[in-house]
Amino acid sequence: MSVPGRGAPAAICSISGGLFRFARPDRILGFSSALSLILALWAMIAPRPALAQGGLTITSTPPPEYQFGEQAVFQISAQSSAAITGVTLFFRTPEDARAVAGEASFIEGAAVTARYSLDLAAYPLPPFAPVQFWWEVRDSAGARATSDPQTFVYEDNRFDWQTLARSTTTVHWYQGDTAFGQTALDIAAFGLAQANTDIQAPFPGAVRIYIYGSDADAQAALKLVGRIWAGGHADPALGVVLVTVPDNLEASIGLGRAIPHELTHLLVYAATGEQYPRVPNWLNEGLAVMNQAEPDPDYPTALAKAREGGYLISLADLCGPFPADPLRAQLAY
Repeated sequence: MSVPGRGAPAAICSISGGLFRFARPDRILGFSSALSLILALWAMIAPRPALAQGGLTITSTPPPEYQFGEQAVFQISAQSSAAITGVTLFFRTPEDARAVAGEASFIEGAAVTARYSLDLAAYPLPPFAPVQFWWEVRDSAGARATSDPQTFVYEDNRFDWQTLARSTTTVHWYQGDTAFGQTALDIAAFGLAQANTDIQAPFPGAVRIYIYGSDADAQAALKLVGRIWAGGHADPALGVVLVTVPDNLEASIGLGRAIPHELTHLLVYAATGEQYPRVPNWLNEGLAVMNQAEPDPDYPTALAKAREGGYLISLADLCGPFPADPLRAQLAY
């Protein structure tokens, strides 16, 4: 917790045992007197947090409780020698250029518990993004106190995620047993290394892979922020990958296609940094398709039909976003 006015250092100086070991006895008294004088003078001029802030302190700032896509409730407790008159929540995601502020509701008094409810349907947070938040509390004596920033990850808590990790890569899934998760983790480790033989990018830091059991579940997570689901999604800046792979007999094939594909986008981002938006889609998606462990069996047929029908897509048209139409999107890939 950071409270305005608390600028005084915790200690004036550091005194080692060696100083007393080699000090002359007749000088120790003089040193003690000088130190006492310094402390007395400091007590006269140093800020007094309790008085300067009127005794205003923040006692509790737990992480918010939320239901994904619906509502998040933030809470804070504070007390003061004067009536607390205002409590403001500030929060920010990596996508926000500036912090968002909201006034909490509470009953004024010397000790309060204030709450702020965020409508996640009206103001959706980016799925799986870290959200930083902090508070400002004010009382009737003019004192202000600001809490230290905290961060929570806005996970899709509609599901009971299982987790496995190796090195900096973590896999999350809610359908299937531990063997399913272990297969996904093995594919992720191999896929990253294999894809990077061509890209030669700095290896990404923490990578989080979330495996949904159905397209409908994944679409519900992304539609609130206006993102179109196409069977997979990568947020390279966050190091987050979302894929849909049902737990069935073809799960290992699906994992082998989806996970290396999306991880390739993270490597392209690591190689290009701020220039990532300028990477042509035919290159970005082309590398991702090439790195799939299992090729899509429908691609050759789609390409042959387009060639025979004379409706191939020009390379220039593949520089930007791929078509929204499923058949044209398949041809683009």
